[in-house]
Amino acid sequence: MTDKNLIVDVIVVPDEKAIESARRLGRILGKKYDCYFSLDDKTYIPHISVYQAQYPRKNIEIIRKHTTEIADETSSFTVEVKPYQAHYTFMWWNLLQNPSLTDLHYRLLDKLNPLREGLLMPHLTPTRYVTGEKFTEEEAETVQKYGTIVAGKLFKPHITLARLKKVILDEELKKVLPQTSSTFKVSSIHIGKMGDHGTVTDILETFDFKK
Repeated sequence: MTDKNLIVDVIVVPDEKAIESARRLGRILGKKYDCYFSLDDKTYIPHISVYQAQYPRKNIEIIRKHTTEIADETSSFTVEVKPYQAHYTFMWWNLLQNPSLTDLHYRLLDKLNPLREGLLMPHLTPTRYVTGEKFTEEEAETVQKYGTIVAGKLFKPHITLARLKKVILDEELKKVLPQTSSTFKVSSIHIGKMGDHGTVTDILETFDFKK
């Protein structure tokens, strides 16, 4: 990111019960593995990214306008977070498939993706993470199309519990973490202030759904 560009992460923030569960799971990972970060550190806000992208800074007002309009057209819905996934070095707590959240994602893509003007997220190149992990062909196509890896057909909403300093497989992650689920209501979206490794360290703006 440069002074001419900024990252906008449109996110959902879980309720307090789900946040505490996420921190507990992050604590387990932080104790067992060498991590870049884990949610045990309360500097980081547990969240679900609905669409995360880098934009020219000049487009921030139209981004706010579109995000406000989309929130005003959205009704509250309930989601459930349950299965685990090791995505490269990122440890995910995934949401179960939810049509309302998927629809919200695609509406944000439709309005915000063109405003990227071709920019990619700073931790990505067209073919791999800057740390070296290579993308599949489908992931590379998604990065080129949307500027981020978890979007469109590859949208998989999740809470990132930790980023390890090594790659592990799903099977190992599932053995390390206790089976845990959480259900919560989504009534707003937020723009989060991004830290390193895809973390969110503050809420910059909130957009409530229609009543």
